[in-house]
Amino acid sequence: NFFIIFKIAFYLIFKRPDIIYFTCSRSKMGAIRDMMLLFLSRLLNIKIINHLHGNEIQDILHPEWLKKLVTTAYQGINTTIFVSQKQAYEFPISVPLMKKVVLPNCYDKVFDEISWTQKKLKINVGEVNILFISFLMESKGIFIALEVFERLAIEYPHLRFNVAGDFRTDYLSSSSDVKTKFFKKWEDLITKFPGRFIYHGVVVGEQKRDLFLKNDILLFPTFFKTESFGLVLIEAMRSGNIVVASDFNNISELVTEERGRLFPPKDINGAFLAIEHFINDINKMREVQKNNIIFSQTIYSQEKYENDISFIFENVLGKCQK
Repeated sequence: NFFIIFKIAFYLIFKRPDIIYFTCSRSKMGAIRDMMLLFLSRLLNIKIINHLHGNEIQDILHPEWLKKLVTTAYQGINTTIFVSQKQAYEFPISVPLMKKVVLPNCYDKVFDEISWTQKKLKINVGEVNILFISFLMESKGIFIALEVFERLAIEYPHLRFNVAGDFRTDYLSSSSDVKTKFFKKWEDLITKFPGRFIYHGVVVGEQKRDLFLKNDILLFPTFFKTESFGLVLIEAMRSGNIVVASDFNNISELVTEERGRLFPPKDINGAFLAIEHFINDINKMREVQKNNIIFSQTIYSQEKYENDISFIFENVLGKCQK
């Protein structure tokens, strides 16, 4: 950490950049590095753009003396980029002269080639595939998903279930405990419902895109305390999936009744009913799937994101030149 602080100071003093872009830290040690960056940039009259991704910035505002230091340092920020309107509204640090800009995340270019025609080729008539993809953490809702999947498997024999992701530690359980609990339940499911449950492990790039393409509904039952955007939500929509997600943090800004369904966090029955709403009306499900491709292509493309973020930089630099 001291070496990083030294590098920051050396670069700012001897290189004198016109603009600094940083993603604010969400730990106390990270906040100290940020304050070094911000105070020195302000002293040298360097413009600053902050990009806030997560929601845990509140964690660095305790104790009170640290909150005062952070608040003072943040006064030098010209623009902060948020991923949602709610995140911008709830930003806990008062910076009167800071401009707030909302810029949603984007899906990867690997999803660009997907069309409704391509999606239809992956759809098996008489079969519906449901996906859970995320870090396999308790607070991401993996065990809620498995309970919902089991209930659906009992009621609807034409459903197939897919899970992908890596095991991670959160504030509730260690990765090893999650892994043990997951495979114990998984063995029970594949025994009861042979051929209907598949665990894909970690998927990336084209493999990830192809898995999304083969599915119809994404289940995202997160209650992860710092959930901010949920990139898998727009990846699912771009690949022609309906999104069924917990109404938690900023997710309601992404998922509406036109895109899918929301249910209360940790509500297994609510998630079950939300999915059931679509599997009992296939025509409605296909209509929403098609519209999700068109909608996400327009709003969340990487090309649009790059144009928008370039405009933000140019705007700040323009003020600098004036």
